[in-house]
Amino acid sequence: MITRMRVPPEKHPLFPADTRLTRWADTARASFQANARKILLEEILPQHDSLSNYLKGDYYRQSSDQVGLSQFPGGTDYYRYLVRFFTTTDLTPEAIYELGLRQVNILARQLDSIQLATGFTGDRKTFYHFLQTDRSDRKRCAIAATYPVRHYRIRSGRFNWKNCGKNMNVHRAITGTWFGSMMRF
Repeated sequence: MITRMRVPPEKHPLFPADTRLTRWADTARASFQANARKILLEEILPQHDSLSNYLKGDYYRQSSDQVGLSQFPGGTDYYRYLVRFFTTTDLTPEAIYELGLRQVNILARQLDSIQLATGFTGDRKTFYHFLQTDRSDRKRCAIAATYPVRHYRIRSGRFNWKNCGKNMNVHRAITGTWFGSMMRF
């Protein structure tokens, strides 16, 4: 990242581009950019080079091949302490990881049921885009049919329940789970 910032001052992300200074008079803009160019060349870029050389040199040679706290004496116990402190539970890191995997699987199954209910064909990424952008009754009916109505908020006046047809109860009976507040309407 640091070596990629070794560019001419005018191309550096910190350089004030003309488009950002459109309200400035030409002389003021030129003077400001000249000062910025000088600061970049004389102060900032040399420090980037110094940091880059340090990271590629001494720091890299002395760094460990391993990652995580477990490589250090008492590191595993300290990690467990940090997990307990920041999650405010008595669950182990392994239990939290397994819980996360289960929740991801539940959400994936719920998304699959919505995708089936909407009749959407396509990959997961395209389906996510559909969920975020489609405002049709087809999507709303499918979600309402898949999850209990008490957990599904619909803006009044924008949704007609009569358009949903008979499939609502079928999908609700099949899944019977709550999708939560992940959907934005």
